[in-house]
Amino acid sequence: DYVQILYVDIKADLIATITEASALYGNGEGIDADLLKAAIDEAQGVNDKADASMEEISNANDMLKETIYAYRLANASEKAPIDFTELIYNPSFEIEGTKGWTASGMSKQTNEVFSQKDGSAYLEAWTSAGNKIKDVSIKQSISGLRKGNYQLSAKALHIQQTGSGSTVNKGAPQTGGFIYAGSSRTAVTNMGTYKVKFSVVEDNGSVEIGAMTENPTGNYFCIDDFKLNYIGRASSSDYAAELQALVDKCNAYLENGFQQSAKDLLASAISDATAALEDKTTDAEGNTVYNDEKITEAYVALLNAFETAEASYAIYLEIADRIAYAKDVYGWWKDDARKEKIVADLKAAIESTEQVIKDYTLTEEQLDSARTELVTK
Repeated sequence: DYVQILYVDIKADLIATITEASALYGNGEGIDADLLKAAIDEAQGVNDKADASMEEISNANDMLKETIYAYRLANASEKAPIDFTELIYNPSFEIEGTKGWTASGMSKQTNEVFSQKDGSAYLEAWTSAGNKIKDVSIKQSISGLRKGNYQLSAKALHIQQTGSGSTVNKGAPQTGGFIYAGSSRTAVTNMGTYKVKFSVVEDNGSVEIGAMTENPTGNYFCIDDFKLNYIGRASSSDYAAELQALVDKCNAYLENGFQQSAKDLLASAISDATAALEDKTTDAEGNTVYNDEKITEAYVALLNAFETAEASYAIYLEIADRIAYAKDVYGWWKDDARKEKIVADLKAAIESTEQVIKDYTLTEEQLDSARTELVTK
């Protein structure tokens, strides 16, 4: 009857799980192999029990599967990764194109030119051959990450086309295209699968991932099929390297123009992070050992300061864009006698706002006022 069939199926699942766990256990040299072996033995005991109930069998199966997953996490590596791609929303752009992502200068394409695409869609930025695309980007923040090392991969292309519809690069490998995760990035120089490794410093951490160009040399840039793998526990040096990468990124960011209060906050956080990186010892094997607690605290504080700096800089960039548009409007209207008063007011507003973006001592309220002044003219 149905109950008997269900019982047989549930027991078959348990046997399959025991087989999987036993193969994973191997010679018993893995991290926490003793815990896996104990779980295997317990599950085998239930399997061997002649009068075991369906509930007992099902519970034993669930417990063994949980132990298998924990064992895989403890022993994860580049050769034995664990797929975390489910944390990326719309990794292949099949859901309404860029839904879940923040895109700038990249658009959905469904043709067959980019042969390494996954599914029906990919993202591209294109201009005619011989020219160079502008700076573009696609990004999203993923969260719920456990501490440890990760590898992000994507199918990507960055070339100067040899002809219409070509995916063959003309000349030297292109520069200025990247896939990235947090402060780590890998250059995209042709067409292929590109990977970037990074570390998550705190449990339940988050990281921004994506692709971007900075002064690219190619005329064609494509991206698709993001994948995320957990590749194992991070060492003290891994966390320090992640903090150092963020320090380098923040030092470069100080060259941008934004509020002095945000700049002071960022500089202070950089100083604290540098001090945390200098707080290190050497173990008996000659390995450098850092204070993980200080590294984590410094990383979180520096990341928060960087986000504050980014928000401030974004306001100045927005104001600069509004000035540029206002100057266009001024050029269109300046010779129209009917708009003489409007043009005069607009010119005065432009000149006033141009002084604002040179002043980094302004408060957020003053910047908001400047941001709206040109709109009202």
